Amino acid sequence: MFKTDRSALAAAISAVSPVVKASSKNPILANISIERFGDGLLARGSNLDLEISARFDASVDDTFQGFTCPGDRLAGFVSGAPDAAIKVEQVVTADKFTAVVLRSGRSRLTLPVLPAVDFPKLDAGTMPHVMTMGSNSFAKGLNAVSFAAETNNARYYLCGVCLQTNADGLAFIATDGHKVARRVIRAIEIDDIPPGVPTIIIPNEAISPILKVLGGGEDAEISLSAQKIRVSVSGITLISKLIEGTYPDLSRLQSDPEAIAVRFSGKQMGAAIERVMLATPDATIGVKFEFSPTIATLSGRSLESAGDDEIAVEAAGEIITGFNGANVRKAIEHIDSDDLELLVAHEAIGSRLRARGDEQNYIVLMPMKPKW
Repeated sequence: MFKTDRSALAAAISAVSPVVKASSKNPILANISIERFGDGLLARGSNLDLEISARFDASVDDTFQGFTCPGDRLAGFVSGAPDAAIKVEQVVTADKFTAVVLRSGRSRLTLPVLPAVDFPKLDAGTMPHVMTMGSNSFAKGLNAVSFAAETNNARYYLCGVCLQTNADGLAFIATDGHKVARRVIRAIEIDDIPPGVPTIIIPNEAISPILKVLGGGEDAEISLSAQKIRVSVSGITLISKLIEGTYPDLSRLQSDPEAIAVRFSGKQMGAAIERVMLATPDATIGVKFEFSPTIATLSGRSLESAGDDEIAVEAAGEIITGFNGANVRKAIEHIDSDDLELLVAHEAIGSRLRARGDEQNYIVLMPMKPKW
């Protein structure tokens, strides 16, 4: 039916594999579909909520029929193929296309098939809003905030990353109620933001596959509707359903006007938190932060252990507060700077962590009283 290069087929299989699960209750969803596409072929995988397709070059003869076969076994054969060339032939039994034979060098594998026409296709529908930007820009936005998204499906509308357009560009926002992360991709990095782009919520399950598609580093075409998102990069296309729901308006989340600005090295603070948390590995116990004009003192306690540490800071005053230490450390890891500024709020107002002077991109950390 067709001949192709091992590397081309391997790349296509790798692209679609994030949504192909061998344990799927629907047998055809454990398969990868191979279909004709122009002068070459298209590999496609789906889990009904998310679909990924990838084009690859192949020499296709007139006997070709679209088919699906088990994705894990197809991937295993291709990755271990002894020769650079792979040949795929059909097996017809009683006038019915029942299997394919994969050949590479002296290796041969026969796999059962199911008809390509039975493979579910996720209809993207009309995508009225299209933006083009660097893959790295979109990936940075997702990476910067996705760690803060809710994982409890009881609050399903928070279980993803919210995208909003504004005068500054495209804002990525995520929250679980204990922390809020916001990153803006500037309008100058996007080719013509179309008017009327709706606020959408990309589900958590789609974030990792989208980041993999964006890994090519070339320009990405982002198409949106109120129900779906499509991401296309270098012959790979991902379509995902969006979360239906209303995202909370976090623009009203104001910082404390009387907050005390504390400036420090992110590497030093992260290392100090890690050392203190050796005494309190349970992050829910909390870490105490005492800030003076030149020193930050961190304290952690458990029934059997005690941890204390200090780092140099520049603070505009003195204040004592507490945080989930793991949340602070993870937030530091998601800011692209070592020169950090924490606007430490009073009482129950969230404190704002950001690169020094950055008004657009920040992470809000809610305080907690250490349980000890």
